[in-house]
Parts: sequence; C-alpha cells; structure tokens
Amino acid sequence: MPTIMDILKLSARDDAAGISFRPVIEGRQAKIPRVAFSETGIWFVDTGDQFFQKQRIRYPDVSVLCRLEEPDNQVVLKEEYDDLITIAKHRAVFNETHKLIYIPTREGARYELVRRGDKGHSNVYARRGREFHELYGYLCRYMKQYENMKLINGMFIPRSEENEEKE
Repeated sequence: MPTIMDILKLSARDDAAGISFRPVIEGRQAKIPRVAFSETGIWFVDTGDQFFQKQRIRYPDVSVLCRLEEPDNQVVLKEEYDDLITIAKHRAVFNETHKLIYIPTREGARYELVRRGDKGHSNVYARRGREFHELYGYLCRYMKQYENMKLINGMFIPRSEENEEKE
C-alpha cells in the first residue's frame, strides 16, 4: 500500500505497515534494506511428526476449532478459540542476513536465529548478539503496533482489559 500511495502522491496513514518501493521501481535505488514479518495460521491437524507439530502450543484439530456458518456454510473459527490460536502462532522477522523465529510453547517462548541462505537452518541464536537485538526489537514493536499484542512473561498475548492489569 505505501508504494501505491507514494506513486499516486497520496499521504499514507502514519500507522500503515510497510514502506514505499517507488525508488526501486523508478531505478533511483537498487534495493531498500528492510525487515519483514511473517506468521503461521491455524495448524489444521493436532498430531504429526513435522517440526512445527513438536514445537508449538497444542490445540484441537480444525474439526473442533471451527463451525459452519449459515447461510453459505463458511468454515469459521469459534470465538472461544480466538486468543489461543493467536497466542500459538509462530512468528518471524527477517532482514537481508538473518531470520528470527518466535516459537510459543507451553514451557514459554523459544527463539531461533538463522542466517538467511543457510540450507542447514543452523540456529545461531545468542541473546547478546546484535542481529538478535535488532530483529527482536522490530518483532516487539510490530506486535504491539499492528497485532495489538503485549509481551507478558516472554509470550505475546492479545491485549485485553484483564491482561492490561497484569503488566
């Protein structure tokens, strides 16, 4: 959106996510250093041998999580699972050189820091490292501003009146 707004010479909202790529499109800049964000959706099955099945907060499979909504029989997440699904998502931020992965588990949050392009996906996580602090800071700011989350005991939790009092 910021790119389109810039090309149209319109002002983007101050809280809009993203940056304009107009300088790249117009050939004034080769690339724009940036940090990007990603997250998982709903885990559709609750068992399996995949890495994400072993490193996640467990919840029921999609047949329990969802309901059919009339009149079109759309599959919709049941409201009572909204916060659990939001809390259980794996999230990642990455720049040109590294990717920081946030993995919520029942034992607390885990982090993995990998060098981009490392086919072995070696975890080079070190809390004191510059790469960790840069990406961790971005993740925290992003989660607070765009996802309306709060960091409580190391876990990203949806903001609510109840957890506002806890921190």
